[in-house]
Amino acid sequence: MRLSRMLWRLTGVLLGVLALAGGVRFGVDDYRDVISFRRAEPCAPGVTEPWRDCLVADTALVRSRRTYTTPGTEDSPPETHYRLTLERTSGRVQTKNVGEGVYDAAEPGSRVGLRLWHGSIVAVQAGGLTSKANPPSAGGLMAALMLGWAGVGLLLWSLVCDGSPHSLFGEMGHRAFGWLFLGGWTVMIWINALAYGLDSWWGVAFLAVFWLFGASIAIGFILPIDTLASRSWFSGRGLRRARASGSGARRGLGRRPRARRR
Repeated sequence: MRLSRMLWRLTGVLLGVLALAGGVRFGVDDYRDVISFRRAEPCAPGVTEPWRDCLVADTALVRSRRTYTTPGTEDSPPETHYRLTLERTSGRVQTKNVGEGVYDAAEPGSRVGLRLWHGSIVAVQAGGLTSKANPPSAGGLMAALMLGWAGVGLLLWSLVCDGSPHSLFGEMGHRAFGWLFLGGWTVMIWINALAYGLDSWWGVAFLAVFWLFGASIAIGFILPIDTLASRSWFSGRGLRRARASGSGARRGLGRRPRARRR
């Protein structure tokens, strides 16, 4: 059993180091691109080269638009999504998700304004409103960070936990799911803040509360009640005493105290 646990630990350390190193290696270029996007200014009039580190202005013809609704859950209502099919001046046709206000203003056959980053649409403008999107490099950065996050989880499991498969996955994989959910939630919020920045302390406070909401759900999967109850604070001598006192109290209910013999 000890040899098996040791092999599991060594395998976890090896895979964790590889995943962490791979996440750092593959995420460097995307991180730099996201930082450049955040600092980018609008390009000078007439500049259209997609390789420049500035936001190119363009227009597009609205060919069609549609909405679709994703079903809700017990905790969240159904969500409506708004999509525009756009034909750019280059002739390329793309479909983009936008906000409700931009969707209402973008009538089929009208033209909308675009902002391009390295040839990709990062903003759609219509009716004085703007719908923004992250650059494509944000998706690559998120994948790299999630790979590194999985590596950190494997290292913690190998070096801190007991190294058993059950402690890694939990019942029906809930612990691994909770760890990945916490990582995805954290990375998503961080990348959005990295791409567009935080303009005020109110924005920081809102993101902090938003993160805590998702983190509390994830921790419920990572540390279920049975895991908490097995910790030393709940187990051992104190837990045995509580059980003994409880059973003793139940046995003593309804009985009169015995009189002392003189």
